[in-house]
Amino acid sequence: MPKLKIEVFEDGARSATITLPSWLVLGAAKYLPKIAGKPLQHRVDLEQIIALASEPGASGVILDIEDHEDKDRIIISIVRDDDALPVGG
Repeated sequence: MPKLKIEVFEDGARSATITLPSWLVLGAAKYLPKIAGKPLQHRVDLEQIIALASEPGASGVILDIEDHEDKDRIIISIVRDDDALPVGG
């Protein structure tokens, strides 16, 4: 089963990792910005991410945003249980 993985880095350090099964993504989408914090709230259109995650066969990094000035980064990936390599490394 695919999962949506969101990794948030603030000031160059990982501040949050959120992994959700695909069936839970729609219901949890409104809570993700509150959990992940300011960088996710201001830089990501979750509705489009959910649409991409719903595509059959989707896998891998679908969004990687780096703010070099603030040293913030957000990586959003679709991972599957059978993916051999970790995403976002």
